[in-house]
Amino acid sequence: MGHFLLTKLLLDNLIRNKARVVTVSSKAQFNLKKFDLDTINIKVFKTAPDIFVPNAFRPGGSRNNVLRPIPVGIATLDYFVVYNRWGQMVFQSHSPESGWDGTVAGKPQDAGAFVWMARGRDYTGRTVMRKGTAILLR
Repeated sequence: MGHFLLTKLLLDNLIRNKARVVTVSSKAQFNLKKFDLDTINIKVFKTAPDIFVPNAFRPGGSRNNVLRPIPVGIATLDYFVVYNRWGQMVFQSHSPESGWDGTVAGKPQDAGAFVWMARGRDYTGRTVMRKGTAILLR
């Protein structure tokens, strides 16, 4: 499927259904016996470029088990850092895929409040900086 047609189908689906998550599937046939099928889910945010971070997480839980930033419209994440209540850095990353699992040097931290700070650059080069607190639940 051509890029233009795929883009048009995607945009039409977003406009028609006011969807928040769009699933796009594509099937390619190589010969009469072999084909390949691939699917991607696209999460749509109706917001300006921003960095979102959950306000609570539970290590070992089924959901929100790692504290990580959710960069929306952010081209580059400069940093994501987490501090404990004494101001000691307990986690640092430059990748939105990695997050804090609630441990320091392999030792689980006690439940409580932690401060986070994140900075990134949006697709226009504008700096976006956010800070807040998150509760570690046990």
